Amino acid sequence: MLVQTLHPDDPHLGQLAEHGYGALARNMLEERRIAQLPPFCFMALLRIESPKEDAALAIAQQAAQALRQWLKESGVATRCLGPVPAPMERRQNRYHLHVMLSAHKRSQLHLAVSWLVQWLEVNREARKVRWSVDIDPQTLS
Repeated sequence: MLVQTLHPDDPHLGQLAEHGYGALARNMLEERRIAQLPPFCFMALLRIESPKEDAALAIAQQAAQALRQWLKESGVATRCLGPVPAPMERRQNRYHLHVMLSAHKRSQLHLAVSWLVQWLEVNREARKVRWSVDIDPQTLS
């Protein structure tokens, strides 16, 4: 088998070659369990983009802060991480930021996402940026 990669020093490739797919899969699942990533939790990703970096950052920070306050007051068991720049921060002359939500119960995640969407829909500053929410994101691009 031939593996073509941009990251030949990735330890996962070494493990795959030395121990096979089963060992690699078990190791990666354990890493995801420790980091509380799917399939050990449920996730949603708020993507915010704007041609103006300060506008994107301002609404991302406001949204994350408002959500954290609501989570604290409501007792909804969801974590809010970010905002952080997207892996490709500037694309097509627009700045891209992410706010990640994670929860152990899908129902808790959906409560938090519903609240966040309502907050964004009534926030005047949020109308100045493009935003979307992705449930169970496959990529972080």
